[in-house]
Amino acid sequence: MPKALTAPFKDCPEQGYSNCGPDEYRAAVGTSFAAPQVSAAAAVLLAERPTLGPEQVTALLTRTAVDVNAATGCQQCPLGRDELTGWGRLDVTAALRALDGEIPPPDRFEPNDDAGSEAARLCCLTKRLVATLDFWDDQNDVYAIRLRRRQPVYVSVRGPAGTDTNLILWKPGTKRVDDFRSLDRIAAQSAHPGPRENLSYRATRTGWHFVQVKLGSRGEGLYKLVIVKA
Repeated sequence: MPKALTAPFKDCPEQGYSNCGPDEYRAAVGTSFAAPQVSAAAAVLLAERPTLGPEQVTALLTRTAVDVNAATGCQQCPLGRDELTGWGRLDVTAALRALDGEIPPPDRFEPNDDAGSEAARLCCLTKRLVATLDFWDDQNDVYAIRLRRRQPVYVSVRGPAGTDTNLILWKPGTKRVDDFRSLDRIAAQSAHPGPRENLSYRATRTGWHFVQVKLGSRGEGLYKLVIVKA
């Protein structure tokens, strides 16, 4: 330890991040400090329950965090999730206790956040599935479906209650969704207010098309997707 730092730590039993160190240790802020702590918390949860999926670990950590607001030290922070503090202050003990309760359901299609190789491939003429979306942590789900030239397809979604859920079908060859340079690759879309959307399309070429389900407003939860190919 450099000489300049020995004095502040004298007679201090704590190591590393400390409330008795210099200012940069006692008033640490930012993702540089948050990321390793959250990563360690995730590792603790996985050590206790190795079968947890990434979306389940995220849900456990965020839903058990202590809300940061005016009552807990942040005058600019509103109640609930906010842009300054996210879900709040990490509470590893609460997250571990939550393992004994009802754990958020797994999403077997994750990760499927973009087109191309990152999309979840679906088979069969008719596919019905239930998955999850989260405006802050998992805003997009993308599914790859193979269509023949001139083959009709019908897609419908019922998003989480109280949200604005959008539905977009992308043409073959799409590499990224939500990229302004890719807008000419949109085959069809449905973006009305509210959680319910549906669209129909007849393929102009054979290939893998991409169904994107996207949350357009704050919220999270389960959605139901139906894809029917004629």
